[in-house]
Amino acid sequence: MRKVKAIAVGIALALGCSSGAHKASSDIRSFCEDYLEAAAERQVTCKGGARDAYDTLLRAMAICETAASTLAAAHVRFDPDAAAACVAGISDFECWQDTGFPPSCNKVFTGLLPEGSSCYAPLLLNAEECAPGTHCAAPGLACTATCVRYARLGEACDVATVQCEPPLNCGINDVCVDPMLPSVSVGIVCMGDSDCIGDEGALICTGPSGPIVSGTGTCQAPTESGPCTSGIDCQTGACRGATGTTPGACVPPKHIGDACTPGAFECGSAAFCGPASTCIVWPTVGQSCAGNEGEGEECLDGACDLVTMICVPFRQTGDPCPPGPSYATHACGYLTLACDSDTLTCQPLCAPGVACGAPGQTCCAEQSCNAGAACVGGVCL
Repeated sequence: MRKVKAIAVGIALALGCSSGAHKASSDIRSFCEDYLEAAAERQVTCKGGARDAYDTLLRAMAICETAASTLAAAHVRFDPDAAAACVAGISDFECWQDTGFPPSCNKVFTGLLPEGSSCYAPLLLNAEECAPGTHCAAPGLACTATCVRYARLGEACDVATVQCEPPLNCGINDVCVDPMLPSVSVGIVCMGDSDCIGDEGALICTGPSGPIVSGTGTCQAPTESGPCTSGIDCQTGACRGATGTTPGACVPPKHIGDACTPGAFECGSAAFCGPASTCIVWPTVGQSCAGNEGEGEECLDGACDLVTMICVPFRQTGDPCPPGPSYATHACGYLTLACDSDTLTCQPLCAPGVACGAPGQTCCAEQSCNAGAACVGGVCL
């Protein structure tokens, strides 16, 4: 998956909704759309790219349709006030604040399932079916898992199943520890970039001539332009010309028609550096996805067929999906279907309300069933 689609999926991962009321589902759909609008606007402002094309990409992924149709079955409560604060907070975030979204976004949905209940994980837009203080343990190969209590400070943990209660981390001795990240701010004194990493994101340690190699500076936001030693010094993540001994220059956000360097991934969201060394939008269904120097091999509204290098529509449930590298091109789309590596057909992913995985239902993608059931001849028993 290329960077932009990774970002888009990351924006989407995790939501829920109250159990079935039409008005609640409508509210969630509106929140989802506002959330993605704010996140996409921030992404294009900070990294550049094509705003209209990015919208096309998000629509093709059908994130909000999936949230509205499948997450009505999730066991969560929706808080419209927290939803409004979440959207407003995303719009107010600075470009360097890249470790997550505002705390209010973690309060939009409250899990309703008590400890010991069967649950789905992960959900869309940062929802959790389990009640506060518990979490849905990683399900492994099964569709469902169990709500278990978070491990507290000093208690045993492992990254697979026994998670630490946020913001604690599972330390090197497999016990929960306080990450102790400082609340960094612009202007504080530093002696290196490590002094500028905090719980909101990463600033850079800068002196009068740019990022410092040694000595004392102050923490500043990554810049749109100016000297850099690596991509972390730049708002867009692109540093051109740095050699390790000689500084380079930050590449500012680029948009459609701007000059670019092929293979440098400078063009931002939903765009790439085309054959004429200018930023153009990703191809759409029917167009070539051969790309240029490794860029432009993704499609805005479909999948790139790696045999013909032409963008084709996403396949539907039961359609054949080719083995090998094509599996990574998301031939079956995003969020709802995946290519089952056993049958080589597109099958539903596990999710609340999806008609697969329970005893008597068809198996979900990768021959998976709810906990306690097994896939036999394409049916969960």
